[in-house]
Amino acid sequence: MGDLYRIAGLRKQLEPRILGHPLHYIERLDSTNDWMKKAAEQGAPEGAVILAGEQTRGRGRMGKSWLSPPDRGIYMTVLLRPRWPGGEAGMLSMLAGLAVARALERLRVPSVALKWPNDVIVQGRKIGGVLVETRLEDGRIEFAVLGIGINVRHSADELGPVWEGRATSLLVEGLTVEGDAIVLAALDALAELYQSAKRGDRDAWFTEWSKKRHEGLM
Repeated sequence: MGDLYRIAGLRKQLEPRILGHPLHYIERLDSTNDWMKKAAEQGAPEGAVILAGEQTRGRGRMGKSWLSPPDRGIYMTVLLRPRWPGGEAGMLSMLAGLAVARALERLRVPSVALKWPNDVIVQGRKIGGVLVETRLEDGRIEFAVLGIGINVRHSADELGPVWEGRATSLLVEGLTVEGDAIVLAALDALAELYQSAKRGDRDAWFTEWSKKRHEGLM
C-alpha cells in the first residue's frame, strides 16, 4: 500500500497553518504522548506535532492499549499551551474528539459520531480516539498533549482479535484516504476549534459535539 505519509510534502503544506510545526516524524516509538510530554518539558512550542509510523506502547484512556501496527493508522500528538484553569482540562478532550469527527466528515466518511469521553465512532464502531494529558502549574494548564489515533489501513482480521467487531477502520469501511490528508484535516479542524475556544465562543461547538453524541454501548 506504500507509505502512509509523505513527510517532506506534509511539512510544506503545514507551513502556513496554525498547528503542525515543528512536525516531527519517528518511524517507531513507544508512545507519541510520552514523547511529546518530554518535548513539552524541554520547551517545545505550542503547535508542535509528533507522528509515528508505529507505537509499541500506544494507549488509550485508563491505560488501555491502542493497536498501533506499522503503517496502519494515524498515531499523532499535538502540543497546546492554553493556560486555562485546570478545571477546564476536560474541555480539551471534547475539542480533540470533535476535531477528529469534523476531519473525517470533511473527508466524506459517513455516520461519524462521538462517545464520551474519547471515542470516535463510524457506523456504530470505534474508528479512533483521543487521549488528552495535561500538566498544571499554579492551578492552570501549563501544557496539554492531545493524542489522536485513527484506524486507517487496519484489516478486519487485525482488528477482530482485539475488538471483537466493535472497531473499524477506513479500509474496512471501503474508504481510501491518504494519511497526509487526514493529518491536515485533523489539524485544521483542531486549530479552528481551539481558536474559537480561546475567544470564548464555546457554545456552538459544544452544541455540535452534543449532536454527534453516540449513546450506544461499546
